[in-house]
Amino acid sequence: MMDAKYFEEIKAREQAATPGPWYEEGWALPDEDTGEFTELGSTDPDAIFIAHARTDVPNLTVALREALDENAKLIAEVERLTDQHRCDTHNLEAMQTILDQQAKNCENLLAAKDQQIATLKAELQDSHQDHIDDFMRLKTEIATLGKALEMACERNADYAFCGGTDVMKAKHAKANYQHFIHQAQE
Repeated sequence: MMDAKYFEEIKAREQAATPGPWYEEGWALPDEDTGEFTELGSTDPDAIFIAHARTDVPNLTVALREALDENAKLIAEVERLTDQHRCDTHNLEAMQTILDQQAKNCENLLAAKDQQIATLKAELQDSHQDHIDDFMRLKTEIATLGKALEMACERNADYAFCGGTDVMKAKHAKANYQHFIHQAQE
């Protein structure tokens, strides 16, 4: 991998070289074994490479600089997105915790509501039974009082008509009964 130092060294060598364009004619390379220069012709691949290096290297350094700059922007964007992802993940975890707590609160409220309903039903049932019991007791008392009133009227008729007929006594008892009922209603 090319680091910034190596890149700057290449750029410095390119800027220090003779301005181009260069041509393939008249080039010579030293022989590795003897050290003597061998002249290169215009079709020799080394001569062509060397001649084009003067324009290729500057173009490559510009393209490399652009690629490195774009790479740095992408790395910065990846870091930003990674930080955002961490933040989003943290926020989602916090929201999940809140939602879990709210769900638990709702479950507790529903359980409390169900308990209240059960309690109210039981109280209503007890109250309803109490009302039925009260009604039955009052009905019995009313019947007892009615019977007692009837007996009192008959006894009164017996005393009032000691020598009278049973029919007269019954008529007098019925009249007294109706009279007392009418007075009690007023």
